[in-house]
Amino acid sequence: MSKYSFLVFLLTTLFLNTSFNIKKGCGGTYYIKGIAYDSSKKPIKSSSLQILFGDKKSSFKTNNAGEFEVEIKWLNACKSGSSYLEHERTNNRLNPEKIFITFNNVTISIPNEWKKYGKCGIKNKDEITNKKDLHFN
Repeated sequence: MSKYSFLVFLLTTLFLNTSFNIKKGCGGTYYIKGIAYDSSKKPIKSSSLQILFGDKKSSFKTNNAGEFEVEIKWLNACKSGSSYLEHERTNNRLNPEKIFITFNNVTISIPNEWKKYGKCGIKNKDEITNKKDLHFN
């Protein structure tokens, strides 16, 4: 086998393995719940906040007390057939490290806690809710 043929074989195998591992993995949701505060430390009441998560943009609303709940989706690639390093790289590509939230042209970033909540299997909502207040200073 020539070096070129071997390289094509290796890259094809890695590509197919990565694609297969994503399909056999699992995915789910966790929630971030708390109160959003403006720069005066007052609750942001009945307002829309924008969220950027990877390449996905959406918005969510606070209630009349400034409380919010936002759903964060995650994916966990299948571990079989891949090294630990390949598995970690795939998961890092699928799940951005930071979540960006904007209110009144002020953007804050919070860590994506998917590893804490992203275990395959059914969980009740309380087990997959991250309680976190947002402070737009």
